[in-house]
Amino acid sequence: MPDDLPADFPWPDDISLTQAQLKKQFVMMEGFSKRTVDELFESVQPRVRAEGFDIINTDYEGFEAEIYFAKENSLAGIVSMREGPCDGYVKVNVIYDPLETKAGRKSVRKTRELSGEG
Repeated sequence: MPDDLPADFPWPDDISLTQAQLKKQFVMMEGFSKRTVDELFESVQPRVRAEGFDIINTDYEGFEAEIYFAKENSLAGIVSMREGPCDGYVKVNVIYDPLETKAGRKSVRKTRELSGEG
């Protein structure tokens, strides 16, 4: 794991890291797990909340799922999980991005309102 990750970065437990990109506070990490999408979807949500984020939306389709999270209106991210590319593995991506634009902050506010989070 990179040493300079933000302290509240919600990287799921026991995911094998394959790629990381860190630029200021923007972070993208990619890895894989032998757990199913269903197992990951259930275990990642408490981890995201434990780091102080609100879950502002989710999308679960069985073979893939996304968890959208935000902290107030200044930071947002997504955890995406997809079966494959190899049988028995799930690819996991976490993107963590400070919302430095007015449009970005507005988008999070709108998503919160539509999902009933605020």
